[in-house]
Amino acid sequence: MDLTAFELVWLRTVMLEMGFKVHGPMKLYRTIKKHLTLQTTGYLTRGLYILKCTVVLFETRIYSKLGIDVIMLQFLGSVNNSALVLYLLVMYVSVKGWLVVLPLYSGLSRADQDIVFSPTPRGKRKVIISTNIAETSLTLEGIVYVVDSGFSKQRFYNPISDIENLVVAPISKASARQRAGRAGRVRPGKCFRLEKLQRDFLCSGKEDRRNYHLVDWKLKALGIDNILGFDWPASPAPEAMVRALEILYSLGILDDDAKLTSPTGFQVAEIPLDPMNSKMILSANLLGCSEEIITIAATLSIQSIWIYVRGAQKELDEAKLRFAAAEGDHVTYLNVYKGFLQSGKSSQWCHKNFVNYHAMKKVIEIREQLRRIAQRLGVVLKSCERDMQVLRKAITAGFFANACRLEAFSQGGMYKTIRSSQEVYIHPSSVLFRVNPKWVIFHSLVSTDKHYMRNVISIDPSWLIEAAPHFYQHQGPNPVAY
Repeated sequence: MDLTAFELVWLRTVMLEMGFKVHGPMKLYRTIKKHLTLQTTGYLTRGLYILKCTVVLFETRIYSKLGIDVIMLQFLGSVNNSALVLYLLVMYVSVKGWLVVLPLYSGLSRADQDIVFSPTPRGKRKVIISTNIAETSLTLEGIVYVVDSGFSKQRFYNPISDIENLVVAPISKASARQRAGRAGRVRPGKCFRLEKLQRDFLCSGKEDRRNYHLVDWKLKALGIDNILGFDWPASPAPEAMVRALEILYSLGILDDDAKLTSPTGFQVAEIPLDPMNSKMILSANLLGCSEEIITIAATLSIQSIWIYVRGAQKELDEAKLRFAAAEGDHVTYLNVYKGFLQSGKSSQWCHKNFVNYHAMKKVIEIREQLRRIAQRLGVVLKSCERDMQVLRKAITAGFFANACRLEAFSQGGMYKTIRSSQEVYIHPSSVLFRVNPKWVIFHSLVSTDKHYMRNVISIDPSWLIEAAPHFYQHQGPNPVAY
C-alpha cells in the first residue's frame, strides 16, 4: 500500500498516543489491526475509536482505486462519535482533496438533502455522515461501503425517575444487518463495524424502554381490560405499569375501575396522538382556545420546525427572536405558524427565517387532520385571540405531570421535577433559555451531559391543582407539592 507522508505521520501519531513503538507503514497498519482484533469485550475507548476509524479509511483505499465513483455511508450514534470521525475526515480531506463529506439527518434543509442525492463529481469520493435516518427511511443509490458505529440515539423511559429521554445506546443485531444491507446494492460492497456484535441483541427490546401510558391506553381502547395479565412479548417493569395507570387516571381517561371514562376516555381514544396531547385538545374546547391548541399539537408532532445551518447559529438565534414569546416555546410556534400563513406559505420566507418549509407543510397537513377529528368529536373550534393565559391552562391540563420548579439560588438555571425531584435544565434551543421562569412545563426531555427540557412554557403553579387535584396537593407554604 502506497502511503502519503501525511498518512504516515497520522499513523505514527496515533500509535504514539496509544503507546506503541513500531516503524514502517505496513507494520504500523498491521499492528493497528492486531491491536483491534485483541479487543473482544467492552465498548471502544476514544483511542480505539481513532484507531478503527483510521483502519477504515485505509481499507477503503485498498479496496477501491482513486477516481472511481464510490460512496461511503457512515452511521453515527452520538455527537462525540460524529466529532471524532469528522475530525479524521477533515484532516484527510485537507491533504488529499478528493473526499466530498456531507451530513445527513432529519433536520437537514431540502437544499442540503439534494446535495446528498446528487451525483458524485468525477474523481471524487462521496462520504455521507448520517444518523439512523439512512437505515430505513431513505435509500441512497451507489453506496459501496458502510461504516457502522454500532450505536444510535434511542428513546428510553425510566419509571423510577419518571424521565423519558434520548440516550446513545448499542443497536440491535437486526439494526446492524439493516445498516449493512445499505452497501453493495449496485456493485459488491463491504460493511465496516466499529463495535463488535457479541450478543444476539446489543440493546434491550422496545418493550423495556417505552413509556407505558401510551401502550396501556391503546390496549384499553381495544377493549383489553386485564393489562397486568396481558401476554407481553417482554414483561414490563411493574413500576412502569403502575406509573402509566396513574397518569391515565390523573388525566381522567380511566375511572376507579381502570376502565375508559365517558366521554373523555373514549374521545381521547379517537385522537391519533399520545394521551397528554389529546387531553390538551379536549381541555382547550372548554377553555375556548381549540384553534391555537390544535396548531400547537400539530407542531409538537414534528421533530423540529427550525433549520440548523452549520456556522449560522447567531443568525438562527436572531430569527427565533423575531417570533419569541415571553410565555415560552409553544406560543413561539404559534407565532411562526401565523407568520407562515401570512407569507402565503412562502418557501422564501422560510429560508429567510431559518424555518423548515417541508416541516411547516407537514404541520398544516397534521393540523387539518386534527381539525376534522376534533369537529367529529364535537369540539367547537374557537380562537382565544390574544388571551395566552387560557392557552397555557389548556397545555397544563394535558402536561401537568411534566411540571418543574426553579431551584432557589441554583447555579445555571437548575430545575427539579415536582413528582420525582429530578434535576433538569431548559434546553439551549428554547426561547426561555437563560430566562428561567420559576415554574414551567416541558413537552419532552433529552439527555446528554444533563437532562434538558424541550418545548417549555411558563405556568402558574395554582393551575396544577386545578388541572389535577388528585395528582398534586397543598402542603405548607409551598403552592404545590407531591
